Amino acid sequence: MVTFVDDKHLMFTFETGKSVLSGGFLANASVEPVTETKSALLINVQHRPGDHEGFSFDAGGRMADKFYEQVSEELARSSTQKTDVKPDAPHVTAPPPPVAATPTPDYGAVAVTCSLENADVTVDGAFVGNLPTALRLPPGKHTIQVTLAGYRPWSREITVLAGSDLRLIATLAQE
Repeated sequence: MVTFVDDKHLMFTFETGKSVLSGGFLANASVEPVTETKSALLINVQHRPGDHEGFSFDAGGRMADKFYEQVSEELARSSTQKTDVKPDAPHVTAPPPPVAATPTPDYGAVAVTCSLENADVTVDGAFVGNLPTALRLPPGKHTIQVTLAGYRPWSREITVLAGSDLRLIATLAQE
């Protein structure tokens, strides 16, 4: 983990895994300013608290030395540490944004009811459902027809205006 305080104060914190002989190590390194043009690298390595201290065979000291060596190489821009360069991912073209639908004219509401339910309703010759029904129709002239077996068809020609709210009551007469 790297904690960035400001341009002159950095803190690196890392830990090693456990091994058969050791509980691992906790380590931190910080860059502390000494003068305006000079900084010091402080490295602290400790046994990680655990169930057992184990044997480290001076692994903490070796870890600090190796870390110091890597930082020194990095600062001198002559790193010998092997690195992997992640290849660039293939370019993905984003789909174009959806084109806004052309504005549709405001619709008018038409409610059709009848004392007889389930009669068929057609608008301009196309079946739209059964009674009672609430329709949204574009502005203009429309023919509403209501039919039911055993009754004479009922029909009405209407003019729908944008934003209008019409209510029709179909009266069906028996044949």
